[in-house]
Amino acid sequence: MSLSVLLSFSITSLILAAAPGPDNIFVLTQSALYGVRKGILVIVGLSIGIVIQTMCMIVGITAFITAVPILMLLLKIAGACYLGYLAFMAIKHSRSVAHIDLNSTPSKEQAKLTPYRLIRRGVIMNITNPKVQLFFLSFFPQFLPEGIKGWELMGYMALLGLIFALATVVVFCAVAIFSGSLAAQFKSVKFNLCLNYSAALIFIALAVYTLASAFE
Repeated sequence: MSLSVLLSFSITSLILAAAPGPDNIFVLTQSALYGVRKGILVIVGLSIGIVIQTMCMIVGITAFITAVPILMLLLKIAGACYLGYLAFMAIKHSRSVAHIDLNSTPSKEQAKLTPYRLIRRGVIMNITNPKVQLFFLSFFPQFLPEGIKGWELMGYMALLGLIFALATVVVFCAVAIFSGSLAAQFKSVKFNLCLNYSAALIFIALAVYTLASAFE
């Protein structure tokens, strides 16, 4: 694989990571709700999800899932349910915000958001998004050398997956820093309530969209 192909893939990956989608919208809302540090932990989870998706593509699991309609349907339903859960948690958090001093100690809901839970959120968010699997199957082969197979093919796919994950980290960290820093400038309860309800509406909209695509 030539340097020009790798550079082209890297630039394309950065552009695609910056395009609006469920993952970067998720990073935007989580960073705005809980701060930059927690947003970056979510990004770690999303990156782990990308690595898992890449491994599934390499061993053929992705192709198998996309070839079986019932599995794709179940995956989309699982993704929609998880988005619904996140919407519920955002609404729950908004209720606690209404009764706390934003400049004092964190609420119980925020205290429960351990690094493990935040990373887990990112992983689940990524692996329950079937569009990532379809994207990998259609995008990666365009940059693979012709005629390769076996371990060489697996190695190239792993390399592309790593580059894509790194590009995603760069873009998502920029999103997290921007949204988290912006939200930190507004310490009013009213603003935070609007932020939580907006996040809940976004998650609900994404869940409805996911379900709608599942029953097309």
